[in-house]
Amino acid sequence: MEATETSPTFDLHQLHLTYQGLISEQYKTTLKALMNQSPDFQPPMLDVADATINEAAVHIQRCSVYHAEMSRLASLAKNAANLSEGLYKQRFRTALGKAPGSNAAEREAWAATETEEAYETFLFYQSASQLFDSLEKAARVAADSSRKIADLIHSQHISEAGNKI
Repeated sequence: MEATETSPTFDLHQLHLTYQGLISEQYKTTLKALMNQSPDFQPPMLDVADATINEAAVHIQRCSVYHAEMSRLASLAKNAANLSEGLYKQRFRTALGKAPGSNAAEREAWAATETEEAYETFLFYQSASQLFDSLEKAARVAADSSRKIADLIHSQHISEAGNKI
């Protein structure tokens, strides 16, 4: 009996719809939270003056989780932007081939009008990608800073212990 290999098939349109639902909702939630200055989309804060080692460790963990979430959103948005760009270009080329008109400018104008919705979708995902990418960079800085704060607190506790001896 001969084994046959089957490769997975991907429906780009279905993938696009999946991204659309996921990214659109997250984008709305993020924008609303940022406009209201919600703590949900801000790196966790730590009062350094009185922080213990355990509090610093918890802070590192929170910042790392926040960074991971922002990285996930940035990756999803980049993938959605790439997919929507490809779909837009494919639709534009198809529309250009079917376009009426006697010269290239008329055909391009007609194709642009026919693919306006796909272009706007592409711009939306590109914007979402840039937003989540900037949030991811801020989260990375917060995570790195929290580790430095933990090192500082640890050093402070060691020096205090040394002074007691």
